[in-house]
Amino acid sequence: MTREDAVIILRNWGSCRTIISELEEDIRDLRRKIEYGRSISSRRLDTVPIEGRISKPTEEKAIKNIDRYEEEIRETEEKIKRLMHNKELVDDFINSLEITEQRLINMRYSKRKNWQAVSMKIYLSIRQCYRVHNKILDRLCLYFGQNENRL
Repeated sequence: MTREDAVIILRNWGSCRTIISELEEDIRDLRRKIEYGRSISSRRLDTVPIEGRISKPTEEKAIKNIDRYEEEIRETEEKIKRLMHNKELVDDFINSLEITEQRLINMRYSKRKNWQAVSMKIYLSIRQCYRVHNKILDRLCLYFGQNENRL
């Protein structure tokens, strides 16, 4: 694992809540589509008056779409599980850091502050923030390099 990979992991960790919220909204949209498709396919019933019925091809298309949407929901739920798992792994790593290092990572990746704001908040020079950050990245590479199958 490279430092660039470590930065990507931290960026994903920092935006994990936002990504999960967006994925959950996607799932809600897909469920609405499924309900709409079910309402279409239920109109095929013989108890519905002829003018309210839909054609067999339309019903088959609706059923095919429902199946596709349900598969998308399963895939999205799996993606959310992986994101949560990865977030927990990074949380464990961050909890192993010193308080100053934790604050640096939190401000930089979770709150998305620039280096000047980070340095002012944790009372280090910008250069020292870079040094601490690079050490954290190296440790993160080692942490996940030893546990590559965890991510």
